[in-house]
Amino acid sequence: MPDPVYTHGLWRVQPGHEEAFIAAWEALADVFASSTEGPFWGTLLRSTADTSVFYSFGPWRSQQDILLMRADPVAQQAIARIREHCREAIPEICELVRHVTT
Repeated sequence: MPDPVYTHGLWRVQPGHEEAFIAAWEALADVFASSTEGPFWGTLLRSTADTSVFYSFGPWRSQQDILLMRADPVAQQAIARIREHCREAIPEICELVRHVTT
């Protein structure tokens, strides 16, 4: 099986919208989890230097799976609800280059 690809997002949230953003992100994760085969996980991180900045990432089986999910009307609505709380949103698709475990 090929290495998974990952989605990664940088989210700059409007002041005062942080909790609403987190709730919208969790709703999007629920959409992904209900539409994805096999186990699903996603991670949301918050900057300690600037608490309006969040990063999210998670693995997918293929880039095609990501593109299909992004085209899904339910996912599009959930993504739009996240963006309502953001000053900036930068989603990316990333490939695995190295993974280190010790």
